[in-house]
Amino acid sequence: MNFCVRPEMKDIDNLLPIYLIFQHKGKRFKHFTGLKVKAEHWNTKEQKVAEMNGQTEKMNHILSVQKIKLLNACQHILKSRKDAGIQEIKEAFYNDLFKTGSHFFEELALFIEESKKTKKESTVFVYETLIKDLKLFEDAADFRLNFENLTAQFYAEFVNFLERTLNNTNNTISKKIKSLKAFLYYASSKNLIKNSDFESFGTKTIDALKLSLTDEELERLYNINLSLNKELAIVRDIFAFGCFTGLKYSEIIKLKVDDVIEDRIIIINQYTYIKTRLPLNNYARHILQKYKPEKGYCFPLVQNVYANKHLKTLGKMAGINAPVKINIYKGEEIIQKTKPKHELITTDTARYTFAALSLRAGMRPELLVQVLGQKTINALLEYSYFSNPMKDFEMIDCWNKKNF
Repeated sequence: MNFCVRPEMKDIDNLLPIYLIFQHKGKRFKHFTGLKVKAEHWNTKEQKVAEMNGQTEKMNHILSVQKIKLLNACQHILKSRKDAGIQEIKEAFYNDLFKTGSHFFEELALFIEESKKTKKESTVFVYETLIKDLKLFEDAADFRLNFENLTAQFYAEFVNFLERTLNNTNNTISKKIKSLKAFLYYASSKNLIKNSDFESFGTKTIDALKLSLTDEELERLYNINLSLNKELAIVRDIFAFGCFTGLKYSEIIKLKVDDVIEDRIIIINQYTYIKTRLPLNNYARHILQKYKPEKGYCFPLVQNVYANKHLKTLGKMAGINAPVKINIYKGEEIIQKTKPKHELITTDTARYTFAALSLRAGMRPELLVQVLGQKTINALLEYSYFSNPMKDFEMIDCWNKKNF
């Protein structure tokens, strides 16, 4: 394991984030320590902070503590299980590093455990990330959180930390602040918090890019030879199944054998509570037949966060490299970037692809709404299912038919 700074992630104050890199059995994970320094204040050879306005000792102590905790987690896990993977070591490290130590964090941990019973995996993931960020904030700002000091000043300092230190975008910050407020409303219901300052904690949400694949891109992805990589093959098949059915990723991984009746999927939409009946087309049926049920489920479980990483690899393998312009919003700043399309593919892309290709093939919007389990056609507009290529095609096709 070693510490390093990341020059490519330099922020607007010319500060470089310090990462702890750990490798095990050919795999590695990168842990952001919550600290940043200027290039001249980092000693690459000794992997520690050089003289920095009286903060050197404190920052190096934080780095030392984190390294020791990772070593301890590694020794503890490998002592009990020699074949343990890097994910188990990572989880043990984070459980120790971000373990509760105050009433505030004990209640937050309890809130997260209770949320696991009713909330989506992606929501719980944001809650768990929030604990890490709040702990990092405490160390960086020398600020001890409790239910009495959650004031407007705390909000401003925490948002500034998320934006400048963690380099979060407005949408990411918005998710974390909404999660924090959800917890604080929970705490308020238990009479743990007396002031209502947190109710005014604002958020800025920008409509995110809704990406869909073309017929040709989906075909290339679907036909990649993955006979030597079972893990990628599973993610590819689950993603393709979403492209062919319009189901959300969370619905697919929870799909049970009992939900498939006479070549139809019958489920209740988890948001609208509308019963949805989906006939299986040939592509979806073929994928479903490839897997033997595990504990009653149609597909092996792959967590969303890992599926998203694998999808970018799969997209690159399929040559999905068309340049896509995106806007990144940080505070009042708008950063324009161009990225290859495969870097932007997520599990959500499958559902957008199904909708876009279905409309392009001639499916009527009022029927598509029913298939997607939505209540109104406006939902299609809200989720940008009418992609730019489709709008161009429809407009040109419509006007080229006219004869003045």
